[in-house]
Amino acid sequence: MVRLPQRLSYRLPSHLINGLSVGTGLVVVSGLIAAVAGAPAAFAASSGASVVSVADTVTAPQAKPRAMRNAVISSTLVALMVALTSHHPWWLGLTALLVTFASIFWTAWGKRGGPQTFVMILTLVFQMAAYSDGRLPGAAGWQHLGWVLCGALGMAGWSTLSGWVLAQRYRTLGLADAMAALARLMREQALWTQGQLVTDTPLAARDENDSLLALVRQQASIADVFQQARDLLYSAPDTAKARRQAAALVHLVDMRDVSLVFQLDLEHLSPQPEDQAALKALVDALEAHAALLDDSALELRRGFPRLRAAVGLAHVAVSTAASAQAAAEVHAPAPGALAGLLSRRLQHLARHQAALQATCARQTGRPIDEQQQDSPGLHLAALRSMVSPTRWPLSVLTPHQSWQSPVMRHAARTTAAMACAYGLSHALPWTSHPHWLLMTVAVVLRGNLEQTLLRRNARVIGTLIGCGVAAGLMSLQPDDGVLMGAMAIALSLAHGYALIDYRITSAAGAVLALTQSHLALGAGGRWVTVERIADTLIGTGLAWAFSYLWPSWEKAQLPRLIRRLVQAQMAYANLVMTLPRADAIGGELSQARREVYDVLWLLAQTLQRLNREPRRVRPPGAPLESLLVHSHRLVSHLAGINGLVSARRAELDMAVAEPAMAQARQALAALWAGTPSTGIAATAEAEGDHTSTAAQADTTDAERAHPLPLSLDNTGSLPDPHGPPTPWLLRRIHLVHSEAAALAQATQALRQQAA
Repeated sequence: MVRLPQRLSYRLPSHLINGLSVGTGLVVVSGLIAAVAGAPAAFAASSGASVVSVADTVTAPQAKPRAMRNAVISSTLVALMVALTSHHPWWLGLTALLVTFASIFWTAWGKRGGPQTFVMILTLVFQMAAYSDGRLPGAAGWQHLGWVLCGALGMAGWSTLSGWVLAQRYRTLGLADAMAALARLMREQALWTQGQLVTDTPLAARDENDSLLALVRQQASIADVFQQARDLLYSAPDTAKARRQAAALVHLVDMRDVSLVFQLDLEHLSPQPEDQAALKALVDALEAHAALLDDSALELRRGFPRLRAAVGLAHVAVSTAASAQAAAEVHAPAPGALAGLLSRRLQHLARHQAALQATCARQTGRPIDEQQQDSPGLHLAALRSMVSPTRWPLSVLTPHQSWQSPVMRHAARTTAAMACAYGLSHALPWTSHPHWLLMTVAVVLRGNLEQTLLRRNARVIGTLIGCGVAAGLMSLQPDDGVLMGAMAIALSLAHGYALIDYRITSAAGAVLALTQSHLALGAGGRWVTVERIADTLIGTGLAWAFSYLWPSWEKAQLPRLIRRLVQAQMAYANLVMTLPRADAIGGELSQARREVYDVLWLLAQTLQRLNREPRRVRPPGAPLESLLVHSHRLVSHLAGINGLVSARRAELDMAVAEPAMAQARQALAALWAGTPSTGIAATAEAEGDHTSTAAQADTTDAERAHPLPLSLDNTGSLPDPHGPPTPWLLRRIHLVHSEAAALAQATQALRQQAA
């Protein structure tokens, strides 16, 4: 029985642990103040603690003090402004609009600025409720403000302290989430690979965009999960356990890159049984790796660091051996080359999986700087350089002072909607809770139409459920202690699920609001519940209508994202194509690779949001889909080159490889800069590889304008997978250039459409 809470905590996700921590903090802060100054002071303090708690998110403990400081300062300023203007409706309305407009600019700092926006909005709503109808005149109002500040400071201190206490658990769950995300990607890849088995149609004749797009979206979706894990793991103090976890995440990133390479060279797949058997072995191995990663993630969450690697690795080994056997039984040149190639890649993936399992199970860790054999060029300083920034520089606001900025437009749009809601709240037959209408508009109206529609639906569904729960609770006529406990539970759920499932957050918010109303006013029953529902329906309608005012359609953001993508791909390709490599290049390579994945994730989100916009402003989705697919394939080829150079550098013929890489860098730079490249075409001839007439004809306009100074066969038989790696390097270089040329064409088409 003693271990039951501990075992239960092992099954909770990080966002729910964070929510429970916030709820516990509210109970502790309110309870202490109630013991010292009574229930009214505790209620005032709970409003300050509740709003500041929004800034308490799952982050590294080093980042939390600045976030909580910002929350305390902004909430105190907003509370003071409301206190000064509460007796003058016009001035209070102007205060509400000013706070709304200013709060939106927190989003200029990206994802981490979102909670700060809601700190200001919630403070505005809560304090408008507290000062409504002149209930806090004179000294009572200032006393109330003092207790609000005490609650805010108490929650800030609690959040900072709990961040350090829960840091190790957050790191463990971050690693487990990264494992689960990679498992989902491998299953999606296994499903895509399975699709290549069911038809005799050559792969080159199929619609590549349609077949790869689901895989591209899954690949892009794990970028945010991996970055969250980096922020938690790479910023940890230098301990043995932290080093093991950081090394495990590095192995996961390597496994992701290896898995990308499995999609390459399948245009050589034939319907012969030998090739189909090799591909089936690949499907089985990917599913086995995914199952092992899921098991590892589950055991990490449950607190067992010694993973059951033996059984899982045996399963993986069987699948790898099956692929190797399929390759060994093949005698025809082309099918044998493909089967042998897949077998070698599976063995490479199995080695990374074994290293990951050994790293997780090891009880003592080595410093990351000493793991050169596992991850060449890896340095602790380089890992920490990939952590998201924790400072809040004001220079971030400079680009958003223009009307073309989506942040500026969102701020103006939300302010206009809040002005309409404020005026309407004083004209409705019920005026006891005008702040509820403002709250609904503020949380539903998002920066893009897709998110607004999702919030609209979730807000309505959640509010109906929450009002039902609150009505049932009030019918029991509980005492104040029970209601305070209900508020803590509601706050925990609302906080924990804000970014996971807004329906739960909305339902918990309704319970919290109705409970607060009952404690403050003694009001209850069905009329307050009906008012809450009516305000929600009206507010969601207003937010939906105002989402079309001064919109920032996705097509306006495409040129900026395209420029960022090209720059990221150029930087990554330039580092991959560098020989010889200095030790320090490992960190630069990791950062460049992360930037590429980040932009692909943003573009995948853009494609998803485009489907919810009006047709008259929606550009065709096919060019963006093509851009994503070619970017994905380019990253896959670059990952193949990076893996080949890292694993078989000693076997490369440097007299051939170094000039080839240097010429490839020049050709890619010329291709993306739009200037012709010059060079020699003798490298491939030194390897005895020649371009066929068909291959020369099968080139894009960009390739013909900016040719690669290498003559390589892109469509002939594959090199020997068990032979020297230099022919594979040359082949991969040629394919990188082809994909870069296709990417350049897709980029140009998108730019023209956006213009």
